[in-house]
Amino acid sequence: MTRTRSSLMSIHNMEIRNRSLIIAILILLIATGYFTEQRLKHEIETSVRDSLEKNLRSNAEAMKLLLTGYKERVHGISKLPLLKRTTLTMASKHDSNDKTLLIKNTKILESILEGFFSKNGFLDYYLISPDGHMIATLNKELLGHQVNTKDAIESLMDRDGNFVCLPKKAIQPNTGEEFVLMYIGSSLKDNKGETYAYLAFSINPSHGFSSIMEVTSQTGESSETYAINNDGWMISHSRFDAELRELEILDEKAKSSVLEVKLINEEGQALTVFKDAFSNPATAYPQVQVNSDGYRDYRDSEVVGSWTYLPQYNFAITSEIDKEEAFRSLFIIRIIFGIIFGLASLLAIGLIAYALYSIKLKKKVRSAALDAASELGQFKIIEKIGEGAMGVVYKAKHQLMQRETAIKVLKNEVCRDVDLIQFEKEVRITCRLTHPNTICIYDYGKTREGLFYYAMEYLEGSDIQEIISKTGPIAPERVVHFVKQICASLNEAHQMGLIHRDIKAQNIVVCNRGGIFDSIKVLDFGLVHDANDDNGHKVSGTPRYMAPEASSSRNELHESVDTYAIGILICVMLTGQYPFACEENVEDILKAHRENVPLTPSELVKFEIPKELDPIVLWCLEKDPKNRPASVAALASKLDELDLSPWTQDKAQKWWAFNGEYFLSNDGSQRSSSSSFDQTIQFDRFDKTIQTDSLSSPGN
Repeated sequence: MTRTRSSLMSIHNMEIRNRSLIIAILILLIATGYFTEQRLKHEIETSVRDSLEKNLRSNAEAMKLLLTGYKERVHGISKLPLLKRTTLTMASKHDSNDKTLLIKNTKILESILEGFFSKNGFLDYYLISPDGHMIATLNKELLGHQVNTKDAIESLMDRDGNFVCLPKKAIQPNTGEEFVLMYIGSSLKDNKGETYAYLAFSINPSHGFSSIMEVTSQTGESSETYAINNDGWMISHSRFDAELRELEILDEKAKSSVLEVKLINEEGQALTVFKDAFSNPATAYPQVQVNSDGYRDYRDSEVVGSWTYLPQYNFAITSEIDKEEAFRSLFIIRIIFGIIFGLASLLAIGLIAYALYSIKLKKKVRSAALDAASELGQFKIIEKIGEGAMGVVYKAKHQLMQRETAIKVLKNEVCRDVDLIQFEKEVRITCRLTHPNTICIYDYGKTREGLFYYAMEYLEGSDIQEIISKTGPIAPERVVHFVKQICASLNEAHQMGLIHRDIKAQNIVVCNRGGIFDSIKVLDFGLVHDANDDNGHKVSGTPRYMAPEASSSRNELHESVDTYAIGILICVMLTGQYPFACEENVEDILKAHRENVPLTPSELVKFEIPKELDPIVLWCLEKDPKNRPASVAALASKLDELDLSPWTQDKAQKWWAFNGEYFLSNDGSQRSSSSSFDQTIQFDRFDKTIQTDSLSSPGN
């Protein structure tokens, strides 16, 4: 009896434990689902905010370029000697009441400006006297009329005397017909620097001004970007004109929403975007405000949006999308989670049993896989820290010396014989280099399964590209400090007849080694070329950094290709920009290297850069290799001659103390593992490396 009671008690206790386990797993499942949903919500909101900001910035930049381009064109026209002589005579002799004289002036000026209309998209021109009277225009009804005042025009001017008049309503003097006008102009000055007239050209607001935002904002069913003047009127087209007419917000007779829609709600209060854009100084571009919580727009629809204010032109730009569309994926996810939780509740016992069985099975499989790949030679695998198309990088530790190491393993299933040869070549070549600024290779070999691997030093630091991306251009004295270390590394390779061929910001790691801050490590000798090899070379490298002669397999390569790449790198470090302005495709980039004159660092940025660095960059970027520095040692010597304050260990230590948290994270990433496995470019990514047997280009 006692034994039976004991058995029943055991069964009862087991049932209680099972029920408790089921309840605990259900609670865990619900909690996991809730936190997962919250995390996904955060990620989607972040994605929406980033998308809104990115779209707005692209529109703001496009608008600035458009208006700046218009002003530069008008300013250039105003400097024509014949135009200046003619308009000076007209301005000095004009009579607002003499229509015959004004019509004559118009014909004379029309003959001078005729060629500029179709070329620049101008509709009409206006020659306006300092007192605001129209001296000449194609619109003869405006001749002689007072169209503006000197104060009104000069309030629009920048310091160069150019001005942009945003879309505004104008009335034909004789017919009373209303039309929308936008013009760009420039003041005309005599030899004494006095303004004797204003020259302006009208443009169609529907072309250029509105169309830029229409083209770049049509990314969704309800997304749009529009401009607002400081009186609260929309000065660009709305994509919802038909809907606005149905809502009686836009008059049926109105041609478009330009200057017909005011961003004021029924209570007479300014909408959120309009109010914040003009009242909050923090919205002045390049600052951008984003509202992802939602607000009512001029259609009374709930939207999310971003906005910024262009103070030099005194108008705001906003990008919006209906909140429902922006967060549609979140609504779908919530529905899916609801279905999952319902099924989980109904099938809890079966799912738990299956889950327990799966967990046990997975543990066995994982344990077997880990045992099979837990060691590579003398190295104990700790964790995977990176993976490319052709290989995997692990963090490991030498079992005897207990030294942390990075191990690169080649994936046999995706590699051809030529890849294995190239991979082994990289190891053998890098092993020959012993300079402290070159990545150190400890060992290499093959596993029992035939996997090729090599072990190299584990670096805690960041590549130069990441430093620039996160903290901006690098101080000149620090750039010199970096380049001298790069030259020291390459000097050893060059003396051995080896050319790196892929010097770039991503292959230079800045780290702190042995208590020395800002120590440089040169990585990725995978494209190295032996100058003593008579078999020629393949066209290989990174397009943005390739010397002119490196893009043709017919040319003999010398160590000066590395010097050329250092010149590009110096410019990138100083400015964050490349010295050649060209289209975003490989052909144009390589052509720019062969034919275009590079811009100096001082020309690329507005902030001050030591002028003595400009000739050094140009020296490295000479088209003819013979005109470049004779060696990297010669370049380093030239840098030593610069009158710059030295980059000391104290400065470096302070920099890392302030910025180190952005780069020396504990996520397992480290730069020795980021050298590229794949030497073949996808032609839409120009920060990667290319390797091909032939590359078509002009003249090839």
